[in-house]
Amino acid sequence: MKKSERAFTLLEILVVVALVAVLFSAVEFFYSGTMFSSGDLERRAVRLEDAVSLYSQLSRQLFSSFNPEQENFLLTGDRLSFYTLYPVFYSGGVRAVYLFKKTESGDTEVIYQEFPYPDGKLEANGTMRFVVGRFSGFSFSVLSGGNWTENYSGNFTGVARLFVNGRRFLITGGKR
Repeated sequence: MKKSERAFTLLEILVVVALVAVLFSAVEFFYSGTMFSSGDLERRAVRLEDAVSLYSQLSRQLFSSFNPEQENFLLTGDRLSFYTLYPVFYSGGVRAVYLFKKTESGDTEVIYQEFPYPDGKLEANGTMRFVVGRFSGFSFSVLSGGNWTENYSGNFTGVARLFVNGRRFLITGGKR
């Protein structure tokens, strides 16, 4: 009896290669979709972490504010300055300054500055500084006379509101 040897035809090989190509394309599609969504998730997590970090730092500093001068708190559209016993760079009582700078993209860059001692110059810049982050939809206001205001000077009212990256935070500190 004669053995029959069968080989693959060119058409069969092309069909198998096409099926493997389709399979790899599907795997690559799902893999790249997962990579894009994980990158988006990571960006959102970083934005939330930055927002919570800013809220946490402001809460601690405002809660430990003190009155070495007649006026211990200044809030304008582009600046927040106050005296605190919760410094980042120095030790003891310091003047903390937050600058709110609008960027070309419409976001707000928040810069933290610190001066090593209470100097009575709430409108001046500090000596040590770092960028806290860039935030969308940023605003900071204090409760004064039953109304929220973004321009205030005097003593800290005890209640502030922070809007950042689509989230709202309420900050309460010791009313002096």
